[in-house]
Amino acid sequence: MRAPRLELGPVLHCLCVCLICEGALEVKTDTLPVSCLAGQEVLLNCSFSKPPRVQLSAIAVEWKVMAGDGRSRAVYSFDGSREAHGRPGSGVALHRLVQGDASLRLPNVTLADGGPYTCTVMITPEVGYGNIQLDVSVRPSVTVLPELATITVGEEKTILCEITRFYPKLMEVTWLVKKDLAPELPAVSRDVCTGIPVPNRDQTYNVHSRITVLASMEENGAMYVCQIKHKSYGTPHRRNATLKVVAPRLPSDSTAVIAGTFSTSVLLILAILGAVIIYFRHFQRVPPNVSEIIQPAIIYANETAKLKCNITAFRSHAFKVQWLRVKHHQYHDQSEGLGGSPEAIPLNRCDDVSDKAENQFDKQHRLCVSTIPVQLAVEDDNTEFCCIVRCGRTEICRTAVLKVTVRPSFFQISSLPPIPKLQKTLVLCCRMEKFYPGSVTLEWFRDGQAVKDVTQFGPFEDSGQLYSVWSQSQLTVTKEDEGAVYTCCVRHDSFPEPGFREISYELNLQGMAPKVMWIKCDPPQPGTGQECTLNCSVSNFCPDSISVKWQKNDQPIHAGVSNSPPVLNASGLYSLWSFLRFTPEEDDDGSVFKCVVEHSTLSEPEERIHVLNVSK
Repeated sequence: MRAPRLELGPVLHCLCVCLICEGALEVKTDTLPVSCLAGQEVLLNCSFSKPPRVQLSAIAVEWKVMAGDGRSRAVYSFDGSREAHGRPGSGVALHRLVQGDASLRLPNVTLADGGPYTCTVMITPEVGYGNIQLDVSVRPSVTVLPELATITVGEEKTILCEITRFYPKLMEVTWLVKKDLAPELPAVSRDVCTGIPVPNRDQTYNVHSRITVLASMEENGAMYVCQIKHKSYGTPHRRNATLKVVAPRLPSDSTAVIAGTFSTSVLLILAILGAVIIYFRHFQRVPPNVSEIIQPAIIYANETAKLKCNITAFRSHAFKVQWLRVKHHQYHDQSEGLGGSPEAIPLNRCDDVSDKAENQFDKQHRLCVSTIPVQLAVEDDNTEFCCIVRCGRTEICRTAVLKVTVRPSFFQISSLPPIPKLQKTLVLCCRMEKFYPGSVTLEWFRDGQAVKDVTQFGPFEDSGQLYSVWSQSQLTVTKEDEGAVYTCCVRHDSFPEPGFREISYELNLQGMAPKVMWIKCDPPQPGTGQECTLNCSVSNFCPDSISVKWQKNDQPIHAGVSNSPPVLNASGLYSLWSFLRFTPEEDDDGSVFKCVVEHSTLSEPEERIHVLNVSK
């Protein structure tokens, strides 16, 4: 029988019903993504197990692709009698369909054709489907300018590699140098900068990479290679620029011969003119001295730091100072376009930040100080800054890579148990939290002697790319340990000279009596009907179990009393605040308020007194 004609909607509905109610047809597609260049023709393989003696009219096929907006789009369908082309030019060879081949042919592929495809085949009452990925790439246009770079010894030259209209975004650009017959080597340059890919309206990208070369006669004939790795190339693509280095201009021999024919007076005039020309051509164009970039010894995240570049011995002619910020990124390639395995691809982003710089001139001493403020976050670690001084055709570049640090927000020794006990295990734990970078060194000392039996946990990466670390020392307490001082010494890049911090813990087998401060009143002299607060600080006690009570004229007070929870400080002792909040009346003037502290280390309660002075 001839199968009925099916529209695209009914076909999908029928396929889903058959999947649920009937058996599944075996459909096979390529498991690996299919890659092709834009403009080429591609075949997406799809085969199925066709039962014998099945006519073409009994076979239905549908191809769909998931578009970039997340919606499914019909590409091609066949309902047994007629075809529908959702994508112009798409097609399935019907004479091969009866042989179990439902492969889809797409001519003149564009970026819009890329994505996951689904091949669905129905032979009533069975239906099956397979998935296949189509990756479309666009091969870039690469131009190196200039292809032949002529440069004088001692000068610098910038070579530009323009890479335009490519897809996908992932791109690796490397500069190589080749001299004579020697093997290619990574290029040594004064400045290499590769920008981030910039999108075009047609989904392709552009990126520029430049290298600045300092000329010497050894560089004459050297070939600088812009090497590109991209999914659209089977092997790395290269474009070359050749460097032609010439010696500084000198007076020609013919000039000397002609000059020899003149009289002594003419020679004198020529000598004077030559001296003037040499002075203006060479001495006036002597490039200034540019210092290395001066930066603070430590750069803290989210805090402003200043970079300086000193320019000295410059002549009266003008020069220009430019500051560049180069952010080094690494993208991980998950495709097989660059070799089949994930690898980190370095891409640099260059931003001109010259508008933030300030140039201060001291003409008397021929000094210019160029200063730029920077404020970096943790993710900006290893950001490179370039100070470029241009004087005529000469370009001098100084670079500095900035290391970002974060001071630890928590640094403390804790003990378990809080009060050491004889013949019991005591664990001392040194904790440092939320610091950057993760490289840190912790050492323990007992009374100045190194402790070797130490266990360290971490550093572990915390939220916001920060790190935390724990280090502990364990011992069995004896009588000789009374009064022993354990010190945890931490070395980290965020600490100023001498580059480390120490925190100590003294073993106290008896506990520590609290230190009770005098009562304070806020405000000092409250008025009648004006709420006030009496507060008392209790610190440096151990264990943490403590009682703090308030009295008024020797009578207990309960209303308005609040105590903060005991807080463990860096030395392993506890502290808290106790508050009494009330509204004084006129007859409260002269009343005696008392804070009473009871603790296991005190033979009798510790008391502090405050006489209230109420203003009228």
